Amino acid sequence: MLRSWFLAFAALVPLCIGLLAAGAPGALLALKGVEAPSPEALVMARTAGVLLVALGALNLRVAWLPDGPAVRAVIGADLLVQLLLLPVDPWAWAQGAFHGLGSFVPNSVLHVGLAGAFGILLWQPPLRALRPDGSGGRQGGQERAVPGVVEEPAGRDVRRQGPG
Repeated sequence: MLRSWFLAFAALVPLCIGLLAAGAPGALLALKGVEAPSPEALVMARTAGVLLVALGALNLRVAWLPDGPAVRAVIGADLLVQLLLLPVDPWAWAQGAFHGLGSFVPNSVLHVGLAGAFGILLWQPPLRALRPDGSGGRQGGQERAVPGVVEEPAGRDVRRQGPG
């Protein structure tokens, strides 16, 4: 459940920024301290905005799906995006494209936080368990805890013997 809420939140960030970049690229670039962006910069900002909207829509679509290979692939791609974006703004600031720490520090903090959370989600075991009857741990599409059943990463279910 926490994974679903996180992916929904993580979808809102690129959706909002992407809509701004696609719809008003000059306003987004002005927030970064770019006073008179070139036509090429505006086109590139719109292109990035469209891709961010697509990424946000994908995350929103998979947020409430049960854990599985496709959802884990999206989380892995999200992690890769955050890691690849992390050095972009500090490098631009170091090259003089951005002015002031406020032009890149908030984004950098966001990328580090999102990368950490996506990494945790990616490397934790899948959220599945087998019921004693072998039917799985879901009812009505929802993941449910199954008392006495623990799934090891290898997929073998281990039943607790007695109390403790």
